[in-house]
Amino acid sequence: TADAIDVGSNDVVRDSWIHDLFVVPGDHTDGVQSSGGANVVISHNTINAEGSHVNSAVILGADLAPLINSAVTGNLLAGGGFTVYAGTNGTYSSGVITIADNRFVKDDNYGPCSFKPSPGATISTAGNVWDAGVPGTVC
Repeated sequence: TADAIDVGSNDVVRDSWIHDLFVVPGDHTDGVQSSGGANVVISHNTINAEGSHVNSAVILGADLAPLINSAVTGNLLAGGGFTVYAGTNGTYSSGVITIADNRFVKDDNYGPCSFKPSPGATISTAGNVWDAGVPGTVC
């Protein structure tokens, strides 16, 4: 599949294994993607976005509507240009986004995280670590 799961408001993605994402030229392929919404929870999943030209494991972008209260917690995340993108393109508020207690596989193309909160919004991080004994905290 291209985007495995698109979430909006009051959506929960939990206890899932997302893998083998399919990229067609011109696609913007993600494991879990939100372009706006409220109360999104992405928790206790394995999201593997490894592969050529896969965009991210998780993208929470306030691109088409505001984001309100989004959380990415307790996941194993791999791959992507950046494994997690969060924030806004400047049109809508990115609200409160929590990225916490996740394990990251060190195989992204550019870095584990890319954050761009809107003015007055917050993207909080805590307890994110590298998987498989790689030392250091992430994001």
